[in-house]
Amino acid sequence: MPAPVLTDAERERFLRFPAQIPRADLNAFFTLSASDRKLVPRTATASNRIGFALQVCALRYLGFCPEDLGTIPAAALQYVAEQVDAEPGGLAEYGERRHTRIDHALQAQAHLRLRRPNRGDLDSLSTWLVARARALEDDQPVVLVDLACQRLRAQGLVRPAIDTLERLVAAA
Repeated sequence: MPAPVLTDAERERFLRFPAQIPRADLNAFFTLSASDRKLVPRTATASNRIGFALQVCALRYLGFCPEDLGTIPAAALQYVAEQVDAEPGGLAEYGERRHTRIDHALQAQAHLRLRRPNRGDLDSLSTWLVARARALEDDQPVVLVDLACQRLRAQGLVRPAIDTLERLVAAA
């Protein structure tokens, strides 16, 4: 495997929510639509309601769902919790059963009409990255990772693991 192309701080940025989410982004990406609300399991525990809703919002906003949903800024957590009638502290109990998180992730992806990239998608992204790497005057790998994330979102693809993107960027 090639050496990592991102610094530890850059990698961390791609694994979590940003430290702050602007109000406009909260409104655009974290406001649950009527169809989102129908999908939130009303009979589930408060922790499962908030966890599921956060997965939907994270996919919509980031293009992936952070492993640690607890990295969400407090204001964003409060905003989503109010919409699903849950206490923000309930998030700590979410995902005690790993299959719940996986099931919710699959439901959220289907709801948002997103899918995981297949080999062909990654090959296409790799070719695209090579062209971008040649065109960029700035030889910053983080720029290519950012561009790859934007392209995946535009194509309706869930961002793969950061290791996968690092390998594609290193090859480019």
